[in-house]
Amino acid sequence: MARPGERDRASNGGAGAGPATRIFLSYTGADSDIANRLSEAMRERGAEVYNYGDRSGEEFVRRTQAALENADYFVALISPDAMESAWCDLERQAAYHRQIELKRQFVYVVQVRRTTRTGTGFLRVASWIDLLEPQTPDKIAKTLSALGFDGGAPAPGAGPTPWTVFHNREDELNRLINALTTSGTPDLWLVVSPPKLGKTWFLQEVLRRRAALDPPCQIQLVDLRSLPLEYRHDWVRVLCQLLDIPEPASATFEQGECVTAAAALVKRDRAQLYLLDSADLMNKAAAVRLRWALTTIHRLVKRRSSGKTRVSLIVASRHKDGWEGFGAQGGPRIVKVPLAEFTEDVVRLAVRELADDLSADDLDQWSDGLCRLSEGLPAVLAQSLRWAESTAFLAIDDCQVATQAVFDKVARPYIKDDLLATESLLPFAGDDPKRWAALEAALKFAVRYRLLTQSHLRYHIENNAVFQQQLEAAGWNQVDLWQAMGQTALQNREVQEPWHVLHRPIRRLLYRYYYPDAESRHRSHEQAREFYAKWAAKGAGSELGPILVESLWHETAKLLHTSPATVSEDLPRTAVQLVEEFRRPEILEPSEYCDYVTERLTADREFEMLLRNFDGLFPRVVSAIAETITGGA
Repeated sequence: MARPGERDRASNGGAGAGPATRIFLSYTGADSDIANRLSEAMRERGAEVYNYGDRSGEEFVRRTQAALENADYFVALISPDAMESAWCDLERQAAYHRQIELKRQFVYVVQVRRTTRTGTGFLRVASWIDLLEPQTPDKIAKTLSALGFDGGAPAPGAGPTPWTVFHNREDELNRLINALTTSGTPDLWLVVSPPKLGKTWFLQEVLRRRAALDPPCQIQLVDLRSLPLEYRHDWVRVLCQLLDIPEPASATFEQGECVTAAAALVKRDRAQLYLLDSADLMNKAAAVRLRWALTTIHRLVKRRSSGKTRVSLIVASRHKDGWEGFGAQGGPRIVKVPLAEFTEDVVRLAVRELADDLSADDLDQWSDGLCRLSEGLPAVLAQSLRWAESTAFLAIDDCQVATQAVFDKVARPYIKDDLLATESLLPFAGDDPKRWAALEAALKFAVRYRLLTQSHLRYHIENNAVFQQQLEAAGWNQVDLWQAMGQTALQNREVQEPWHVLHRPIRRLLYRYYYPDAESRHRSHEQAREFYAKWAAKGAGSELGPILVESLWHETAKLLHTSPATVSEDLPRTAVQLVEEFRRPEILEPSEYCDYVTERLTADREFEMLLRNFDGLFPRVVSAIAETITGGA
């Protein structure tokens, strides 16, 4: 792994070949002497070193944030004073997340005064470089060598930086911050969303707003992505890392160890907030045990704590498995904070910040186009805005029609690297390429449908020999596949239905990924309609309502592809034909069937948005269906 002085040196030709390596040096005033000496030595070797100067006011916060985002490496000088410094703690936590974003080592630790590792949070699992007294020139030179400044010119850095800040999540953030500062409110929270919808950003924002917490709060953040791999299924080590307590001598952690841990938290005699990111990397059994221990410790602390001591927890995960339900001995429950996709209002604010000279009409078109291009997913939206900015906001036609070339540029990396990553598709089953291949193949047909039942799986297994072979190679049958699909991070587990439902923006994004042209999309809708016709013909009963609604969805999408000019006339007739096709008065009484279908359609925001450009068409379709089912009664 590259060190600060090594990165890209060979490709940049040594001294003078490009911009200098940018170092963010984090230290407290008590260590300013050695910090200044180390900074000078780094600069002599060609580095740019950020010095904080006056740590007060909003200008300092902005400069520090900008320096962190543009730094190539972060070097933390560790001492007892540095560990007590709130500013140093904020810098370390921000750097910690920067390292995760960059997917390489970004944080380096230099111990300048002897410091116990207990209480240093995520730093205690890192390698520490020794710069303890006596801090001689020779020892400083060895420290620089350990950092990678070994005599040659340090390498320039040009890593990716966070690009924009979206004005969003205020409702969720305010709800949480208010709860953390109000007595009698919940202490345990679960922030849940699919990949890259802003869970890590959300925790960072809570951390950044720590100044708003009254009374002042000690905050500890742990991200499982940054811990050694063996921690991920060892809930005891995760617990001890999170609460910053010593690991027990034995491998077990029962009631007695919970009492010891609770006593340690009570003795801290202050408000405490613990943040656990990437909790989905734990298997369900480990998450259940960790939840038991945390709720047990929380209950014990609450029983004995003073007015100053309050222990709160925020867990961020791609799914809720293992975290739902009551805690130890009947309570408390963990409160969910689901993060949804961004609305067009958020996109509009971002566009306005980048191009404040756009006309009102252009602003509307760009906001609408980018929202549909990105499906409101933050990671894709950021890339979409980068692309729009690179065109000086001139490619409005490409944005409106979302050409495949633009889609591939802004969305394909996110789909391949995040949505289809092993941790998304196989969060608990490990890195099994055959099972991953079977799941990915199942997703390709699953994204055609807005809901997925075992009947869907059976149909595609029976009619696709290649897919059958992939399932056999994975060692799965239909039930195994069904269970595996239900565990992916792409599922919307908030839907209380007897079927699987992918998160809608993710399903739409994957659909465009797997079906990139008009022909493949047209065929996918035809095949979906063939399936629903066969399902209904085999004696479907209570499923007739969903079958009618979903068949109408596919017919609508097909008409929009093939004959958009006549959709207003064609669609009501098509709806009536579908009612006749799926009418089963001997199974469902007409008024009951009508109520179910019309209520489901009226609440179907996604379906309504599909027809947003056809004024009044959606209610006309609903009325036509109701009148046909009931015979006008």
